[in-house]
Amino acid sequence: MLLAGCAAGTSSTGTAAKCAGLKPITYSSASDTKATVDQIKIHNQTLRNLGCLSR
Repeated sequence: MLLAGCAAGTSSTGTAAKCAGLKPITYSSASDTKATVDQIKIHNQTLRNLGCLSR
């Protein structure tokens, strides 16, 4: 059985479904720790790699 949320697709519908609920995270370099900022940057880059955010 193949679940729709797990199906790989390259169409805009597939991307929209894959990216549903995924949002970039913002941070404050003044109040967040370096470790937190680094983790947020990794998260946001992962979204770009998945095609969920524009480059």
